[in-house]
Parts: sequence; C-alpha cells; structure tokens
Amino acid sequence: MLLCAWSGQATAQFSEGVPPPTVSAPGAPVTEDLLEGGRLVTTIQAGAVYVDNFFNQRHNKSDTIGGLVQPGARFSYAFPRFRFGAEAGGEFAMFDLPGTVDDSNDYHVVLAADWESAARHHFNWTGSLTSDHDPFGTARTEGTSLQTRSLDKWRRESFDIRYTYGLPTDRIMSEFRVGTNNRQYTSNRDQTQYLDYEQALTSLTVFYNLSAKTAFLAEASARRSVFENIAPGTIDRGSSEFRYRLGVRWLNTAKTTGDVRIGIVDRNPRDPGREDFDSLDWQVSLGWAPTAYRLFSAQTGRRSQESYLSDVRIIDNRYYLLQWDEHWTSRFSTMVQGVIMDADFVGRDRNDDFAVGAVGAIYRLSESLSLLGDVKYHIRDSTEDPLNYETLSSYVGIRFVR
Repeated sequence: MLLCAWSGQATAQFSEGVPPPTVSAPGAPVTEDLLEGGRLVTTIQAGAVYVDNFFNQRHNKSDTIGGLVQPGARFSYAFPRFRFGAEAGGEFAMFDLPGTVDDSNDYHVVLAADWESAARHHFNWTGSLTSDHDPFGTARTEGTSLQTRSLDKWRRESFDIRYTYGLPTDRIMSEFRVGTNNRQYTSNRDQTQYLDYEQALTSLTVFYNLSAKTAFLAEASARRSVFENIAPGTIDRGSSEFRYRLGVRWLNTAKTTGDVRIGIVDRNPRDPGREDFDSLDWQVSLGWAPTAYRLFSAQTGRRSQESYLSDVRIIDNRYYLLQWDEHWTSRFSTMVQGVIMDADFVGRDRNDDFAVGAVGAIYRLSESLSLLGDVKYHIRDSTEDPLNYETLSSYVGIRFVR
C-alpha cells in the first residue's frame, strides 16, 4: 500500500514482472476488499514527489520535483447471495521539467460481482479498464535521450470469470477460470502499434482439502497471446503458453499463510521458425504474523512478460520479494520492502537484473485524514551497458477518506 503511494516511476518491465500476492481461498474474488458490502467510500490524495533520474538514463540525469493528485471512489452492495462492487480512480501528475513528456493523466475503473447460486456453486466476475503510460526511458524508449517525445500511453481492458464448485469442508473442490487481457497503445502509433497485444486465458485448479484451511492442489493453465501488428522484417512474438503445477495452500493456520506451487512452463511460439521454450515453473507466496501488529511476507516465482523488442520472443522474469509491515501504534504504521528480479530476453543475448528497496510510513491524524510518504531506490544492471541506470525517489502526501 505504501509503496504504491506513487507508482509512476516503476518501470513498465518491472511492474509487469512482479505480480501481486496470490494467497487466497478458492472462490474468493481477487477484488475481495471491493466487495465488502453496503458502503460508498471516496478518497482524495495529494502530494509532492522528488525523482533524481526522471528519464531513467545512465548519464545526463534529470532531477525533478512534481505534484500529484489522486482522487478515487468505490461503492459496494451486498444481498444474501450476491455482492457487487465498483471502483474508479485517477492520478494526475505535473513536474517542473520543460515540455509535457513528464506530465501524465491516468485512470482506472473496476467492476466486480460475486454470486453464490447454491451452496456448492460460486461465481465471480471482474472487469477493468486502465489508462496508463510507460515512464520515459523504459520499454520502447529505454536507453534513448529523446526527452522531447510524448509518453507512450496505453489502454488495457481485462475480464475474468471464475466458477468454483464445492465447499472448504468438502474433500474435493475445483475452480475454473477464463479471461481476456487486451492492451493497446494510444500515442506515438507509428512505433507503438507493434506493441499492441490480445490475450485469452484459462485455468483449472483442483483442491484436495485436508481441512477447511489446508489443501493440496493441482493446476493447469493456458494463455494465448496475439500481436495485432507485426513490423516488416521482424518475428511474430505471439505464442501459446501452458503451465502445469502441483502445490499446497494454507490459510491463517496458526500464524502463517501460504501458497506454494511448483511445475513446468511450456511456451510455443506462433512463428514456426522459433524454438519452443520450456523450463521449471514456480509461484510461492508466504505470510507470517508473529503478532497482531506485525506481518512478514515473501514472494517468488517465474512470470512471462510480452516482449516490447522486435527480436525478443518473450521476457522471462524470476522475482523475489520480502516485506515487513509493522503497526507501531493505532495511528502509525510502516512498511519495508526489497525486491529482486532477473529478466532474461529470450532470443537475444541480454539479461537485466533489477533491485528495488523501499521504506514507507503512514500516520493517521484521524479516521478520515492521514499523512503518508515513502522513499524508493531502483537500479537496473543490464548486460547491455547503455541501459543501466539507478533512480532515487521520495514522496510525501496527505490522504482524505470519507
């Protein structure tokens, strides 16, 4: 939460390479907090940010100070067997660098519903629309000094349906999911049109419940990616990806929570001249709460990312995350986080190592008003030396919730 007080300077590659935590009960919506029924909540957050290397350059760094305004609202309502939630938010940023390449206006909208049609039949729907941008010096503009170009802006539309059969007290439960994830760039179309893609996703997970909170699981998933436009003389980066995992999941058992899944990933490119990619696959999320006010969490896994380079089939990311959340008093909380990601550019002799360290804090002046801030250090070490950079940023803001 605190690390995301301002998300604009996280690189596109890094933010897509490290997913959010995945420890949840079967049938529990990804947007569970959005569906806590019967209320309307509005927020407004404003703050100042300092960045010492705004364009993510190895040399000729540009430091800047900017202002952010982040409004948001969410509504939820619950019936006996049906819940509905909606959320909308935006981020408006302006910095003191010349031109408009540093300014941005982003937004997101999320709709979610949860229906328990019968005791053992559970449906979840989630749909979202996001308008965002790639920070300059990342993705297509990495390593370039063309600081007068406009931002690469994009729009993502995603939809997810999940059906769960069974109860935690049953010996066997199953969960079936289908979804789509489409991303299209809306600026600099002469170059960014080749980054547009469409994805179709499906998965089946079977749980063998040892108790209401602990289960073994088997999972199979598939993802088909299609690039709408292919630049002349370049490869088709589309593919079909299959993952097969076995694992165990436990929820709030003693003081720990965990989800451990290990298996294989097999990726088949659409371009017949390219070789298949297969390797060990894993996804692990762990949480330990030794006290009611302290939580340690860890994540690691392997995650594929669609390539933004015409000669790279896929970006193969392996990530490792540690986080410590502490509630020192009823008003004051802190967060310390460290993340490492290793990115292999399949098809090119290139490897990037990312590291991020962050410290955040929030002080609640009242039920409605809070002060918050964070400091973040981000470094990339690439085998292609011109792409190396390090960035330090800090944020201080105030949040009002009603």
